[in-house]
Amino acid sequence: MGLNKPLLAQYRDYLFSLARLDLGETITTRLPVASLLARAIPITMTIAAPTILLTVMLAIPLGTMAAFMAHRGKMWLDNLLTGLAMVLDLMPSFWTSLVFLLVFSLSFGWFPASGQVTWEDPWGMVARLALPVLVLLMTQVATMARITRTSVLEILSEDYVRTARSLGWSELAELFRHALKNAALPIATVIGLSFGNLLNGTMIVEFIFTIPRARPARELLRSTGMAAQTADFAPTRPARWRGIFKTAAGGDSLLANTKARIALAILVPILILTAVAPLLPIQAPLETNLFALMEPPSFAHPFGTDKMGRDIFSRTLSGIKVSLLVGFSVALIALAFGMVLGTLGGFFGGWTGP
Repeated sequence: MGLNKPLLAQYRDYLFSLARLDLGETITTRLPVASLLARAIPITMTIAAPTILLTVMLAIPLGTMAAFMAHRGKMWLDNLLTGLAMVLDLMPSFWTSLVFLLVFSLSFGWFPASGQVTWEDPWGMVARLALPVLVLLMTQVATMARITRTSVLEILSEDYVRTARSLGWSELAELFRHALKNAALPIATVIGLSFGNLLNGTMIVEFIFTIPRARPARELLRSTGMAAQTADFAPTRPARWRGIFKTAAGGDSLLANTKARIALAILVPILILTAVAPLLPIQAPLETNLFALMEPPSFAHPFGTDKMGRDIFSRTLSGIKVSLLVGFSVALIALAFGMVLGTLGGFFGGWTGP
């Protein structure tokens, strides 16, 4: 495998092999990764394609409606839609998959929990893939609806839209003729990014719902060391520096925003709890207790214990600490490089901008 070579030499050989479309073999089964991809991609695309199509059909109208209501001052409907989108976006796909599988397949029996996925039985394939598509659809709709709302709301505040309104255009006409059309560029960008990230999330959902041919995807994750992850590209409205903490009038602070208060109410206790975790009278994350295997939640173990007797609550706090450190580090690095590159591109212009 060439593991005795220097790291740069291994990376060079990997790039040369990748240029020849030679992805190597898996570590566990020694099967070619290319053949596993050829078997896994068709079923993955069968799930991802209708998901992204339904996402566009649902998210753009919902986001546009939220922006239109916010522009007219009806904040209750805007808060309802954006709050629902936020809740759906926070649900991890693996957790939602397990809940849907337990409720709709095992409890009610509305959808099959197992079975083949073939084009010879189209209705059976639709019933088999309905829950995986619905799980992925929830997160994708939430993300794209928020982005659509932000883009359309920004366009509705432009001068040319107000000019069109003063010339006698109706509100719906200016919404569809001007706002939605000019807001299509960031929406189209996010659709492309969402489709790429959707392929990663589909692998995990396939494995949970035991979709046939999902095992090659699992082997691919093991062999290449990739981790399925979701990305959220949410462009925001450009604002001045002082607008981050105050409105344009300079009166209201960020805490006057209901969504900001809700986010802080959730984040601050988590940060405090994570910081004081070493001082809490709980079991250490790596400590095992063979006399307390698979214990239910109790005062000593708020989240219960796992099959090795480890406290799930302390392990959750430890995982949150690592996730926060990684997240803040990535955000700071991205902010530093992004500001430098964006400033240079805007200053020099020309071909450096794109």
